[in-house]
Amino acid sequence: MFFKKKGNTENNQDAILVVGLGNIGKEYEKTRHNAGFIFVEELALRHKGNWKKSKFSADICDINIAGKKIILAKPTTLMNLSGIAVQKLLKFYKIPLENLFIAYDDIDINIGKIRVRESGSAGTHNGMKSIIKEIGSKDFPRIRLGIGPKPEYGDMVSFVLGKFTAGEMKALDIAVNNAIELIELTVEKNLQLAMNEVLGNKHA
Repeated sequence: MFFKKKGNTENNQDAILVVGLGNIGKEYEKTRHNAGFIFVEELALRHKGNWKKSKFSADICDINIAGKKIILAKPTTLMNLSGIAVQKLLKFYKIPLENLFIAYDDIDINIGKIRVRESGSAGTHNGMKSIIKEIGSKDFPRIRLGIGPKPEYGDMVSFVLGKFTAGEMKALDIAVNNAIELIELTVEKNLQLAMNEVLGNKHA
């Protein structure tokens, strides 16, 4: 008599995992530090995905783009523990690092702009520091969504945890649209071609 092994039996080598970083809770909705959440939520909405709770310390949503499975995730941990969710998701779905995309806010980039890198350090972002620590690698693509410029005066923490103004939300929409197009073109073609088409030479 044979028993099915518990766990994931699907082949997800071609699947893409897109993780948006943010803080869980009503009080953090539409705050600058939640730009990553805003991006994956809009991506799910456009492709008619439904969010659900999971055992991976994250809310997840499956969508399909050009016949390929895309797994969207929003970690439900504290921001500086985001790596726990990412490590669990990678392990369960057996997704290669080149198919992992992390989207997060970056105060050093002006609002409305995005930058894309195929690898690199965490910079000052605690969520990214956690991810690199937990998965033991910095070799995965990331989408940095601008929330800058930095305020000349005042508390930086209060700024990143503050809500976007109406004008900033309009600018963020442009960045989110570009980031969504980047993911869609990556699925249909590849990341390099997507970067060239969406960003030109600005991603370097």
